[in-house]
Amino acid sequence: MKKISNLEYNTLIWFIIRAGFIGLSINNIIIISKQDAWISALIALIIGFIPLSIFIYLKNYSDKLNILQLNRNLFK
Repeated sequence: MKKISNLEYNTLIWFIIRAGFIGLSINNIIIISKQDAWISALIALIIGFIPLSIFIYLKNYSDKLNILQLNRNLFK
């Protein structure tokens, strides 16, 4: 079984976060904030980088372990 590279993993997480934001909340942001929607989108983008940076840090913590094995080792 082929392991995915760091770039592939980071790209996958990035697109999942983007798709979740766009698919679930863009309509509500426009309705609530009207002309100030770009401010809300900017804040959400910054907040979206927090879990992304945590995933990247965990992935780079140990290249030999996948994310599930790493969680078991770190949180025993």
